[in-house]
Amino acid sequence: MMFSKADIRRISIVVTGNDYNSFIVSLGNSGLVHIGSEISSEPGALVNDMHAAGLSVNKTSAERIISAVKEFLPEPSVLPDNLFNFDLFRDDIYSIFSRDNELDLHDAEKIKNKTKQYNKIRAMIVKELELFEMKLREIRELSKNGIDLERLRGLKYVSYIYGRFSGDIRQYGIDKMTFYIIIGYYILILCTPDLKDGILNNLRSEKFEDLDYIIGYGKTFEEEEDAAEKKITELQKRLIRIDSFYQKNLHQWESKMFYLAAVYSFLLKIYGVETKFHFSSELVIINGWINVRDSENLYLLLNDVCGKRFYLKIASRMESRKFKNSVPVQMKNNPLFRPFELLVRMMGMPANDEVDPTPAAALAYILIFGVMFGDAGQGLVLTIAGLIIKIYWKNKYKTRNNFSDFGSIMIWCGFSAMIFGFLYGSVFSNEHIIPALLFHPMSNMMELLLMAIMTGTVFISIGLVLNIVNGLFSGRYEESLFGTKGAAGLVIYISLIFFSMRFIFSNKIPAASEIVAALSIPAVFFCIRGPLEYILFHGEQFFPHGLFEYVIETLIEIIEMFSNFIGNTISYIRAGAFALSHAGLSIAVFTLAGMIDPSMKSAGSLSVIVTGNIFIILLEGLVCGIQSMRLEYYEFFSKFYSGDGVPFTPFFLDFKLVKDGGFK
Repeated sequence: MMFSKADIRRISIVVTGNDYNSFIVSLGNSGLVHIGSEISSEPGALVNDMHAAGLSVNKTSAERIISAVKEFLPEPSVLPDNLFNFDLFRDDIYSIFSRDNELDLHDAEKIKNKTKQYNKIRAMIVKELELFEMKLREIRELSKNGIDLERLRGLKYVSYIYGRFSGDIRQYGIDKMTFYIIIGYYILILCTPDLKDGILNNLRSEKFEDLDYIIGYGKTFEEEEDAAEKKITELQKRLIRIDSFYQKNLHQWESKMFYLAAVYSFLLKIYGVETKFHFSSELVIINGWINVRDSENLYLLLNDVCGKRFYLKIASRMESRKFKNSVPVQMKNNPLFRPFELLVRMMGMPANDEVDPTPAAALAYILIFGVMFGDAGQGLVLTIAGLIIKIYWKNKYKTRNNFSDFGSIMIWCGFSAMIFGFLYGSVFSNEHIIPALLFHPMSNMMELLLMAIMTGTVFISIGLVLNIVNGLFSGRYEESLFGTKGAAGLVIYISLIFFSMRFIFSNKIPAASEIVAALSIPAVFFCIRGPLEYILFHGEQFFPHGLFEYVIETLIEIIEMFSNFIGNTISYIRAGAFALSHAGLSIAVFTLAGMIDPSMKSAGSLSVIVTGNIFIILLEGLVCGIQSMRLEYYEFFSKFYSGDGVPFTPFFLDFKLVKDGGFK
């Protein structure tokens, strides 16, 4: 049924402790029940004996295990996509509930620490290896350049400086008492002892690298080179040994860590709902919500897992309504409107006492987009693009998703654009191929803007009607009947629109008596809404905050009502304005093409037309989509929609049980 939601009912389930593990896995596999936390009055005395017990996992230990796995991975913040691939398990699924959490944590921490120790030792070896390889290169560079540091150290009256430096040496304390040799990036400076420290300090401030240590005191080139080569060989062997040890154990460690991550991610998901359950020494109570059409499937599941050892109560519709706003909401629309639930959810889920606005939202969005983007050819391109997007994303995820819904919305928007393209006589920005069934936008600007405003008045009126219905459903009778967005406001708005349209089409100014006759009754009801609520709907008092405040509040609301009605209605002019913008861009494209070739047959003019159409589709498609959404949310939804409902999200473990006890 249009504007309706799924029939969600309150349920209470009691199972034995022995059946609990099998049941919770089967329940998670079914995706039937939205878990709630309120304790039901059924089955009576059992509730008083509940205590916290029986949770499947120690949350702290489980989270530390998951953290250890993340630290174990090369990219710590990312777990593999196949974490819930239960082929990782080698035992019966139900045995994971009896695992020793502390022992598993010890194993995970041990593997993590071994990996950290390996990485730390390896980094130290690699760093030391790089240092000795660099030292060996410097020794060989010294030998090649013929510089003997040991002999230089034996000089009594001359000091030396040797190192790597790429600046201008003359800027750093070099004078007549200094001799230097530059060989590539290397420099050897000979100076008197009293100048050495000053020159060295200046050079070090400019990233000078002192290489005096390369040859040890009292050692020759050959001794240092031989020692460096031996150290490098030793470090390479150590690196091979620890890499071999790590690679030998890596597969076993990975299997263990991924297994633990899968097990404890699974258990944490169950823990997330278990905290809402109520355990006794022998029984478990589960409260939640179910779509009434799935109640038979739940009964069969319980019967299959527990035999006759269970209790199930499905509340009536009236009993479920006692929970009011805690009742989760599941939208129920036919395939035509279902993709447009995406637009509604962006504003929040409908409250339990609100109608589902998806059908109205779909029609409003499609119609407004078509008014703005009226072109038969470009609309066809949008339709084809939407079809491609829908098919691609639906095949990728094997089910309906937000991307495929977006593709469906594009299909319908493109179809609407095609219809208005025929009404406007526009095909790929050309208004001379087919005749306009209605009018050309640029030639009939006032008619176009008037059509946009009339479209807006229809949707604003529908929004007010939906607000009245929502108010009656939720028991807000005073607001629904006498409020500015209720029946009184609707009568005033329709009367004003009627007088305005009659003046536009017949130039007839409404008489004062007509205005009084049309507006006086709803205005009176609005002004005395407080006393009427007290008399008719058992309100607390005539004027809850005093007469003076009531009068001031009424005057302000009247002013706000008229300003909102006028502003919201005029806002729909933007639909016509963007239709004119679309037509203007089309004219600009063909004007440019005509400047290149008046016959429109050359390659240059055709390329301008094709490029221009692509530009219009991309730019105008985005702009019209955003503006249609803006009009829908701010001018239409604001009249009736709160969007503070709780979405129906069944408990789902996302894997498939198979009969042999394994899983998929």
